[in-house]
Amino acid sequence: MIMSKHTLLIHIGIRKTGSSALQAFLYKNMEKLEEYGWCYPDFSQRLFGIPSLAQRGINGGVFYKERGNLDTESENWIKGWELILKLLENKNVIISEERISIWNTSELLAAAKEKYDNIKVIIYLRRQDKAVESIWNQMVKNPVGCHQTFREFIHWNDGKECAPYHYKKQLDEISEIIGKENLIVRVYEKSQLSGGCTESDFLSVLGIEPDWNEWNKNRDINLRLDINYLEIKRILNSLQLIEGNETALQQYWTVFGELSHIFGDLKEEKGYFTFEERKEFLDQFVFENELIAKEYLLREDGILFFDDVKDIPIYVSPCTPFEEEMIRSLGVLICRQGKEIQRLINRENNLAEKLLQNNVPKGKKIILFGAGQKCIDLLFTLKLPIVLIADNDKEKDGKSLKGIPIIYAKDIKNWSDFFVIITCVESEEIENQLENEGLKKEVGYVLAKEYFACY
Repeated sequence: MIMSKHTLLIHIGIRKTGSSALQAFLYKNMEKLEEYGWCYPDFSQRLFGIPSLAQRGINGGVFYKERGNLDTESENWIKGWELILKLLENKNVIISEERISIWNTSELLAAAKEKYDNIKVIIYLRRQDKAVESIWNQMVKNPVGCHQTFREFIHWNDGKECAPYHYKKQLDEISEIIGKENLIVRVYEKSQLSGGCTESDFLSVLGIEPDWNEWNKNRDINLRLDINYLEIKRILNSLQLIEGNETALQQYWTVFGELSHIFGDLKEEKGYFTFEERKEFLDQFVFENELIAKEYLLREDGILFFDDVKDIPIYVSPCTPFEEEMIRSLGVLICRQGKEIQRLINRENNLAEKLLQNNVPKGKKIILFGAGQKCIDLLFTLKLPIVLIADNDKEKDGKSLKGIPIIYAKDIKNWSDFFVIITCVESEEIENQLENEGLKKEVGYVLAKEYFACY
């Protein structure tokens, strides 16, 4: 174990407490945080082939080999800790991943404690009825989402697969590992958040009083759906039970978001509990919530959540069984069309790749120019032997994508040794750059947008 004066602060959620917005905020303000002695490291370009768990801004995902699988012997774990410990030599470090509150919480923190002594954990708690409604809502919205009604969901294994609603047990387990004095408990209610939002509250924990003119603020991070579009999405989610529909169903995720913002009413507040059901649901947590307030927040009155339990109008689906079947029938037709379109796109991409391969002059090595999202998309499509990725952003120099090294374009002196595929949509500047190096279009370089269907 390494002893140090610097703090490793691990933010673990829980789910639906503004974690995505907080992570995006920290990522956008990495340089500003450095001014206050805090580092929010970006591992997305530096660790090792798990983009779904190490998205930009969600740096704690690097500790997981795959969904729910913590592997403390993995290359990710070892190299991730090498980077973290190196940073901790000079500054405080923040790691954020809400899934730590769901997967292997005690195992991860115990393993972390063996690596480093000065660890603090911050966790946000949301009133349980609001948490379970929001989690069901999110699970329906997911690209291949939940098709259960709220009532089916709430009775499915008591929802325990989806979030730890019994917070006291988890807080006690964390405290046993890191010490109660190192566990920071915050309540996810606007009236209890410093500044009224998670971002401001988190900065207050770091001892920062922000001048908001100097910080990059967030836009809305999570997709919001009008409540009727959410119900249509839930019905369509049942089509995942038909093999082969998963890819096509993912398209609905963004479509319903666009429709909600154009035609929906995103300000309408409706719930999924009746008033009596809500009170009955909350009754099971009254005693442990009181203990949390007394033991972790030192509130003698034992009040954890301040917001009143309101009688919110309950949402009732307007769809008859016949209308639900109509939605499913149209959904199946759209999925089949989507699969046929994808088949044609794959065929076009294969033909484009063969055409490109025939155009590459003998002895030339293939490089991509532009290390952005389109480059990432192409790397999942191309089977060509790519040796390098060039980019005009010097900050990307030395990083990699899918194991292919990125090089600062102006450091390449021998352009004539390469055949270049420009990945960018806006390519005129790069074309001029390559022309000045003596390369000619369709001889020394090509534009990916003229070949591949992902553009």
